[in-house]
Parts: sequence; C-alpha cells; structure tokens
Amino acid sequence: MRTTKTDVALDLEQLSYATLEDPVLMREIVQALIDDLGRQAGLLHTAVAEEDASRTVRLARHSARACQNVGAHRATATLRSIEQIAGIGELAGCSDLLFVLRAEIETLEAEAARL
Repeated sequence: MRTTKTDVALDLEQLSYATLEDPVLMREIVQALIDDLGRQAGLLHTAVAEEDASRTVRLARHSARACQNVGAHRATATLRSIEQIAGIGELAGCSDLLFVLRAEIETLEAEAARL
C-alpha cells in the first residue's frame, strides 16, 4: 500500500531535516506545535461559533503553515479543509473538522511521546 503525505500524522524525515537531526530540538518543536495548535483550535472554535469566516480562514491558514513546516501532514490537510470551507462561507462544515483537528492534536501528542 502506498502512502501519501496526508496519510502521515508526523513526517519524521521532514522534521529531522528541519531540525538538523537534533532529537531535543525535534521534541521541542513538536511540543511547541501541539501547544500552539491547542490554542489555535480554541480560537478557531470561537471564530466558527461567531460565524466569522475571514478570521476562521486566517487562523486556519496560519496553523496549516506551521504544521506544514514540521511535517504534521494530516493536521495540515485538516486545517486546509477548514480554510477552504470557511472561505466559501460554509462555517457549519467547519465544526465537524474541528473535532478532526482535536483528534489530530491527540495523535501528534502520541507521536511526540515516541520521540
């Protein structure tokens, strides 16, 4: 079975490259990402609840870029979906994706524990 980048919760090869193969830095960066994603998920929830599409798009885009930089591909894909759906004003569809994002954060926490 062939995998794609969105099948991978955390691309260790990309993370290793981004941190110059420093295991301590890898753990620190993933933990910082997890902490930031937790905050951003709360802000996204508020933006969706307040039906603020432009803020939802902006928050999702910011978080997707952070995830992409370190190889958190599934979280990136989820955030890109939130960005796209909010961009067309379908904020109701974002609510389900916020649950997916929370699950991805939990997956990243498990991945971080194995670093």
